[in-house]
Amino acid sequence: MKSFSLSRVLQYARYHYTTMQSKYMVRLLLLVGLPLFIGVLDRNVVNTTEVSAVVCFFASFGVASLCVHPMRDRGQKILEMGVPVSNEERMAFFLLNLGVIYPLIAHIAAFVLALLVSLLDQYSYCLGDILRELHDCGYGDWWFYVTIQFFAAGTLLINLLARRSVFIAYLIAFFSFIALFLSVSWVLGLLSEMGVVLNNTIYITPQMFEDVVEPIIKVVYSLLPACIYAVCYVVSRKRQMKW
Repeated sequence: MKSFSLSRVLQYARYHYTTMQSKYMVRLLLLVGLPLFIGVLDRNVVNTTEVSAVVCFFASFGVASLCVHPMRDRGQKILEMGVPVSNEERMAFFLLNLGVIYPLIAHIAAFVLALLVSLLDQYSYCLGDILRELHDCGYGDWWFYVTIQFFAAGTLLINLLARRSVFIAYLIAFFSFIALFLSVSWVLGLLSEMGVVLNNTIYITPQMFEDVVEPIIKVVYSLLPACIYAVCYVVSRKRQMKW
Protein backbone atom coordinates (compact mmCIF):
# COMPACT_ATOMS: atom_id res chain seq x y z
CA MET A 1 0.00 0.00 0.00
CA LYS A 2 1.45 3.32 -1.08
CA SER A 3 -0.64 5.55 1.18
CA PHE A 4 -2.80 5.35 4.26
CA SER A 5 -6.52 5.13 3.47
CA LEU A 6 -9.27 5.62 6.03
CA SER A 7 -11.66 3.93 3.61
CA ARG A 8 -9.62 0.73 3.73
CA VAL A 9 -9.57 0.91 7.53
CA LEU A 10 -13.37 1.03 7.59
CA GLN A 11 -13.60 -1.76 5.01
CA TYR A 12 -11.24 -3.88 7.07
CA ALA A 13 -13.32 -3.14 10.18
CA ARG A 14 -16.45 -4.36 8.39
CA TYR A 15 -14.62 -7.49 7.24
CA HIS A 16 -13.22 -8.15 10.72
CA TYR A 17 -16.55 -7.75 12.52
CA THR A 18 -18.28 -9.94 9.94
CA THR A 19 -15.82 -12.82 10.21
CA MET A 20 -15.56 -12.54 14.01
CA GLN A 21 -19.23 -11.84 14.63
CA SER A 22 -19.97 -14.91 16.76
CA LYS A 23 -16.96 -14.34 19.02
CA TYR A 24 -17.82 -10.68 19.55
CA MET A 25 -21.40 -11.67 20.37
CA VAL A 26 -20.13 -13.94 23.13
CA ARG A 27 -18.15 -11.04 24.63
CA LEU A 28 -21.13 -8.74 24.31
CA LEU A 29 -23.44 -11.23 26.02
CA LEU A 30 -20.93 -11.53 28.86
CA LEU A 31 -20.63 -7.75 29.07
CA VAL A 32 -24.40 -7.34 29.31
CA GLY A 33 -25.66 -10.63 30.71
CA LEU A 34 -23.71 -10.92 33.98
CA PRO A 35 -24.43 -7.38 35.29
CA LEU A 36 -28.06 -7.67 34.19
CA PHE A 37 -28.45 -11.03 35.93
CA ILE A 38 -27.00 -9.70 39.18
CA GLY A 39 -28.96 -6.47 38.85
CA VAL A 40 -32.28 -8.27 38.42
CA LEU A 41 -31.58 -10.55 41.39
CA ASP A 42 -30.35 -7.76 43.65
CA ARG A 43 -32.55 -4.97 42.28
CA ASN A 44 -29.80 -2.49 43.02
CA VAL A 45 -28.46 0.02 40.50
CA VAL A 46 -25.22 0.59 42.41
CA ASN A 47 -24.30 -3.08 42.44
CA THR A 48 -25.22 -3.37 38.77
CA THR A 49 -22.89 -0.54 37.74
CA GLU A 50 -20.08 -1.88 39.92
CA VAL A 51 -20.33 -5.36 38.40
CA SER A 52 -20.60 -3.81 34.95
CA ALA A 53 -17.34 -1.88 35.51
CA VAL A 54 -15.53 -5.03 36.62
CA VAL A 55 -16.80 -7.01 33.64
CA CYS A 56 -15.89 -4.11 31.33
CA PHE A 57 -12.32 -4.24 32.60
CA PHE A 58 -11.87 -7.99 32.16
CA ALA A 59 -13.72 -8.06 28.83
CA SER A 60 -11.09 -5.71 27.41
CA PHE A 61 -8.64 -8.64 27.52
CA GLY A 62 -10.94 -10.69 25.31
CA VAL A 63 -11.60 -7.89 22.85
CA ALA A 64 -7.87 -7.24 22.49
CA SER A 65 -7.19 -10.91 21.80
CA LEU A 66 -9.92 -10.97 19.14
CA CYS A 67 -8.10 -8.26 17.20
CA VAL A 68 -5.20 -10.63 16.53
CA HIS A 69 -7.16 -13.89 16.47
CA PRO A 70 -7.57 -14.00 12.65
CA MET A 71 -3.80 -13.58 12.27
CA ARG A 72 -3.11 -16.54 14.60
CA ASP A 73 -5.90 -18.96 13.75
CA ARG A 74 -4.86 -21.69 11.30
CA GLY A 75 -8.13 -21.55 9.43
CA GLN A 76 -8.13 -17.77 9.02
CA LYS A 77 -4.55 -16.51 8.86
CA ILE A 78 -4.06 -17.34 5.17
CA LEU A 79 -7.17 -15.38 4.26
CA GLU A 80 -6.24 -12.62 6.71
CA MET A 81 -2.83 -12.15 5.10
CA GLY A 82 -4.55 -11.72 1.74
CA VAL A 83 -6.77 -8.85 2.87
CA PRO A 84 -5.77 -5.65 1.00
CA VAL A 85 -4.80 -3.61 4.06
CA SER A 86 -1.43 -2.26 5.19
CA ASN A 87 0.13 -2.67 8.64
CA GLU A 88 -0.60 0.99 9.38
CA GLU A 89 -4.25 0.58 8.46
CA ARG A 90 -4.58 -2.63 10.48
CA MET A 91 -2.99 -0.91 13.50
CA ALA A 92 -5.36 2.03 13.02
CA PHE A 93 -8.24 -0.43 13.27
CA PHE A 94 -6.77 -1.91 16.46
CA LEU A 95 -6.65 1.57 18.00
CA LEU A 96 -10.16 2.35 16.79
CA ASN A 97 -11.53 -0.93 18.09
CA LEU A 98 -9.86 -0.82 21.52
CA GLY A 99 -9.70 2.92 22.12
CA VAL A 100 -13.06 4.09 20.76
CA ILE A 101 -15.56 1.42 19.75
CA TYR A 102 -15.21 -0.93 22.71
CA PRO A 103 -15.27 1.80 25.43
CA LEU A 104 -18.24 3.44 23.70
CA ILE A 105 -20.21 0.18 23.56
CA ALA A 106 -19.28 -0.61 27.16
CA HIS A 107 -20.48 2.80 28.34
CA ILE A 108 -23.74 2.54 26.42
CA ALA A 109 -24.35 -1.00 27.70
CA ALA A 110 -23.69 0.05 31.31
CA PHE A 111 -26.09 2.98 30.97
CA VAL A 112 -28.87 0.83 29.47
CA LEU A 113 -28.39 -1.82 32.15
CA ALA A 114 -28.51 0.75 34.95
CA LEU A 115 -31.63 2.27 33.38
CA LEU A 116 -33.38 -1.12 33.22
CA VAL A 117 -32.43 -2.12 36.76
CA SER A 118 -33.55 1.29 38.05
CA LEU A 119 -37.11 0.25 37.16
CA LEU A 120 -36.82 -2.59 39.70
CA ASP A 121 -34.88 -0.67 42.34
CA GLN A 122 -36.76 0.40 45.45
CA TYR A 123 -35.24 3.87 45.18
CA SER A 124 -36.31 6.35 42.55
CA TYR A 125 -33.38 6.99 40.22
CA CYS A 126 -33.54 9.84 37.76
CA LEU A 127 -31.30 10.15 34.74
CA GLY A 128 -28.83 12.34 36.61
CA ASP A 129 -28.54 9.81 39.44
CA ILE A 130 -27.79 7.01 37.00
CA LEU A 131 -25.09 9.04 35.27
CA ARG A 132 -23.61 9.92 38.64
CA GLU A 133 -23.51 6.26 39.70
CA LEU A 134 -21.82 5.32 36.43
CA HIS A 135 -19.19 8.00 36.95
CA ASP A 136 -18.58 6.92 40.54
CA CYS A 137 -18.01 3.34 39.37
CA GLY A 138 -15.39 4.43 36.86
CA TYR A 139 -17.29 5.24 33.69
CA GLY A 140 -16.26 8.66 32.51
CA ASP A 141 -13.23 8.57 34.79
CA TRP A 142 -9.86 9.24 33.15
CA TRP A 143 -7.95 6.69 35.27
CA PHE A 144 -10.45 3.92 34.43
CA TYR A 145 -10.16 4.53 30.70
CA VAL A 146 -6.36 4.67 30.66
CA THR A 147 -6.14 1.54 32.83
CA ILE A 148 -8.33 -0.37 30.37
CA GLN A 149 -6.17 0.87 27.50
CA PHE A 150 -3.01 -0.16 29.33
CA PHE A 151 -4.14 -3.76 29.84
CA ALA A 152 -5.77 -3.96 26.40
CA ALA A 153 -2.52 -2.81 24.78
CA GLY A 154 -0.57 -5.29 26.89
CA THR A 155 -2.90 -8.12 25.85
CA LEU A 156 -2.56 -7.10 22.22
CA LEU A 157 1.22 -7.15 22.52
CA ILE A 158 1.22 -10.57 24.18
CA ASN A 159 -0.91 -12.01 21.38
CA LEU A 160 1.39 -10.50 18.78
CA LEU A 161 4.54 -11.84 20.43
CA ALA A 162 3.31 -15.32 21.33
CA ARG A 163 4.15 -17.88 18.66
CA ARG A 164 2.29 -21.00 19.77
CA SER A 165 0.96 -21.09 23.31
CA VAL A 166 -0.73 -17.83 24.26
CA PHE A 167 -1.48 -19.25 27.72
CA ILE A 168 2.22 -19.56 28.55
CA ALA A 169 2.77 -16.02 27.31
CA TYR A 170 -0.01 -14.83 29.64
CA LEU A 171 1.61 -16.64 32.57
CA ILE A 172 4.99 -15.06 31.85
CA ALA A 173 3.38 -11.62 31.54
CA PHE A 174 1.42 -12.13 34.79
CA PHE A 175 4.47 -13.08 36.86
CA SER A 176 6.48 -10.29 35.24
CA PHE A 177 3.79 -7.81 36.24
CA ILE A 178 3.76 -9.12 39.81
CA ALA A 179 7.56 -8.82 39.97
CA LEU A 180 7.39 -5.26 38.62
CA PHE A 181 4.67 -4.34 41.12
CA LEU A 182 6.69 -5.73 44.02
CA SER A 183 9.80 -3.90 42.83
CA VAL A 184 7.97 -0.58 42.60
CA SER A 185 6.43 -1.14 46.05
CA TRP A 186 9.88 -1.87 47.47
CA VAL A 187 11.33 1.30 45.93
CA LEU A 188 8.43 3.42 47.22
CA GLY A 189 8.82 1.92 50.67
CA LEU A 190 12.55 2.67 50.59
CA LEU A 191 11.89 6.27 49.60
CA SER A 192 9.34 6.59 52.38
CA GLU A 193 11.85 5.33 54.94
CA MET A 194 14.44 7.78 53.60
CA GLY A 195 11.94 10.57 54.05
CA VAL A 196 11.50 9.65 57.70
CA VAL A 197 15.25 9.41 58.28
CA LEU A 198 15.96 12.72 56.56
CA ASN A 199 13.33 14.64 58.53
CA ASN A 200 10.67 14.51 55.81
CA THR A 201 12.86 16.09 53.14
CA ILE A 202 10.84 14.12 50.55
CA TYR A 203 7.56 15.33 52.00
CA ILE A 204 5.15 16.67 49.36
CA THR A 205 2.36 19.00 50.34
CA PRO A 206 -1.17 18.25 49.05
CA GLN A 207 -1.10 21.45 46.98
CA MET A 208 2.25 20.53 45.41
CA PHE A 209 0.94 17.06 44.64
CA GLU A 210 -2.15 18.49 42.93
CA ASP A 211 -0.29 21.15 40.96
CA VAL A 212 2.96 19.37 40.05
CA VAL A 213 3.11 15.66 40.86
CA GLU A 214 -0.37 14.59 39.75
CA PRO A 215 -0.11 16.11 36.22
CA ILE A 216 3.26 14.40 35.76
CA ILE A 217 1.79 11.08 36.89
CA LYS A 218 -1.12 11.48 34.48
CA VAL A 219 1.16 12.25 31.54
CA VAL A 220 3.47 9.31 32.30
CA TYR A 221 0.55 6.95 32.88
CA SER A 222 -1.08 8.04 29.62
CA LEU A 223 2.16 7.45 27.73
CA LEU A 224 2.35 3.83 28.92
CA PRO A 225 -0.47 2.44 26.71
CA ALA A 226 0.65 4.73 23.88
CA CYS A 227 4.16 3.27 24.04
CA ILE A 228 2.82 -0.29 24.19
CA TYR A 229 0.64 0.37 21.14
CA ALA A 230 3.73 1.70 19.34
CA VAL A 231 5.60 -1.49 20.21
CA CYS A 232 2.60 -3.50 18.95
CA TYR A 233 2.90 -1.76 15.59
CA VAL A 234 6.62 -2.55 15.34
CA VAL A 235 6.07 -6.18 16.34
CA SER A 236 3.18 -6.61 13.89
CA ARG A 237 5.38 -5.41 11.04
CA LYS A 238 8.17 -7.86 11.89
CA ARG A 239 6.06 -10.87 12.80
CA GLN A 240 3.22 -10.67 10.29
CA MET A 241 4.86 -12.87 7.65
CA LYS A 242 6.25 -15.37 10.21
CA TRP A 243 2.94 -16.75 11.45
